[in-house]
Amino acid sequence: MRWPRYGAYIVLKYFISKTDKSETYVTVHFDGEPQVLPDCEDHYCSYSTFLKSLQNRIDKPKKIYQA
Repeated sequence: MRWPRYGAYIVLKYFISKTDKSETYVTVHFDGEPQVLPDCEDHYCSYSTFLKSLQNRIDKPKKIYQA
């Protein structure tokens, strides 16, 4: 893994279809360049696919029990 350069930035954009409000999409831009996410075919990724992809990559928080 390579660290991004100092001052690099990530932008996530959320889109709702004008023709079908139930269709939503996400785009990810790194330093202004659109990125194709691993589970998506294009840089416009359906929101449901984006969430499923994140669930497989982010650790779930551990439960803390109080005595």
